[in-house]
Amino acid sequence: MPQTSVIFGLAMCGLTVFGMVGSPEKLATAFIPMMLGIPLFFCGIVSLNPHRKKNWMWVAGIVATLGLLASLTRLSYQLVQIWEHEWVNRFSLGLMWGVFGLCAAYLVILALDMIRQHRRRCGARSTPPDAPAPTPAENAPKAEHDPAVEDAAPAADQLASPPSAAEDTPQAHSVSSSLGA
Repeated sequence: MPQTSVIFGLAMCGLTVFGMVGSPEKLATAFIPMMLGIPLFFCGIVSLNPHRKKNWMWVAGIVATLGLLASLTRLSYQLVQIWEHEWVNRFSLGLMWGVFGLCAAYLVILALDMIRQHRRRCGARSTPPDAPAPTPAENAPKAEHDPAVEDAAPAADQLASPPSAAEDTPQAHSVSSSLGA
């Protein structure tokens, strides 16, 4: 998944280069993909370390979610302008659709990877979630009937000494004996 983050980060930066080269006028919206691509690229590079992967993939998901929301906000604004028959730069509209598509695709891939990782960590369930959990007695291996074991049990009881009378009577506790006097 870190490689995917790097690829999507570079794709966002490439979208910015396309926006700067392809449009005769320089638009501020052309830099939005790069503002999202650099953090995605950085998160992908840092998460190549296995100890930091989980945390930085969450950060990359947050960056992609912010990109998705920002592009959705800009797209809705531009669609309102189109609805009111105002002039809209079609190139800027295309860039925002590109950001929206890349962020949405990245979030879907990230979610599927996180689900797969969670299932791998927890293991597949052997019983469906609606079935009752087996009791420990059901899981215990069945012992075969061995008459030698049954004959040995009474012998062990016979070897034990019978309780003495001193053990049965309660001992009086005196304060002076506990103080050492």
